[in-house]
Amino acid sequence: MTSTSIGDLAQSMATRMQMTRLKSNLNMLTTELSTGRKEDVAKQMRGEFSAVAALEGEMRALSSYDVAVREGSLLLDAAQVALTNIYDQVVDAGPDFLLTSEVSDSAMLKAAGQDAEQKLATLISSLNLSVAGRAIFGGVATDNPPLLSAEALLDELSTVVMGAATPQDTATLIDSWFNDAGGGFETVAYQGSPTAGLTIPVGPGETVSYSITAGDQAVRDVLASFATAALVARGSFDGDPTAQAEMLEIAGQSMLNAEASFSVLQAEVGTQQSFLEDARERIDASLNAHQMALNELYSADPYEVATQLEAISLQLETLYAVTSRLSGLSMTEYLR
Repeated sequence: MTSTSIGDLAQSMATRMQMTRLKSNLNMLTTELSTGRKEDVAKQMRGEFSAVAALEGEMRALSSYDVAVREGSLLLDAAQVALTNIYDQVVDAGPDFLLTSEVSDSAMLKAAGQDAEQKLATLISSLNLSVAGRAIFGGVATDNPPLLSAEALLDELSTVVMGAATPQDTATLIDSWFNDAGGGFETVAYQGSPTAGLTIPVGPGETVSYSITAGDQAVRDVLASFATAALVARGSFDGDPTAQAEMLEIAGQSMLNAEASFSVLQAEVGTQQSFLEDARERIDASLNAHQMALNELYSADPYEVATQLEAISLQLETLYAVTSRLSGLSMTEYLR
């Protein structure tokens, strides 16, 4: 009868390899027990990854919608703040200008015109607002501010109304400059795009559109009102307090008339904000549901893992004991 044996070096290497394998399995099972997820996903899925691929693909699409919605919300929030600031200026300034128009003091009338010029500059600054490098009131032209500065706009208007005989004539010229197709506002003052549009994808085949620009009629009406009052400070009808008071009255009345149409813009943005908020909630819920489903596919049974962990621990203890026993043998004991 023949017998085979392996040498001490080979035995040592075999023992080390077995110990390394057991330690590796022990670490893997310890990680699975602490995380609740299988380390060997391929084995867990038995090579069938179609469900995982579908879930991950849907999550990538949802994540792209989530980014678009969050960026859109940031833009709409900024637009709403700007519009609210402008509306508040209009509501406050209209009655003030009407009240001032009842006085005949040239200094007070000119001070009101200077106040209008400062407010016009503030309004234009709000309309030239840029968020993340994007001009939000310039339509599809997002690279540059959509409006001239207040000073440049008033310089243009001062030339247009020069020589007007009455405040009504001046108001007519201002109205034409702001509202005529191909007029001064469209060709000089408004430097954004005539094409309004920001389309925010919020789901498959579902979008929210934002289309407000500094060229909208309600915005023109507000700018024209403040510009009319500001021309008093620019020298219109100097030395004629009655005409200057009439200019402020025209401006104040125009502001009161513009309130309703301007509030419509705020309401439009508010509706779009609400849509985006609803979309964000739906997307978040879907992402959470997909993540839970993915976790379920990857999850490790804690009872099964604990059982395997206990078995491997026992094997390691046995291997250590045997190795220790073998390493303690002497030549004399081996020959007995």
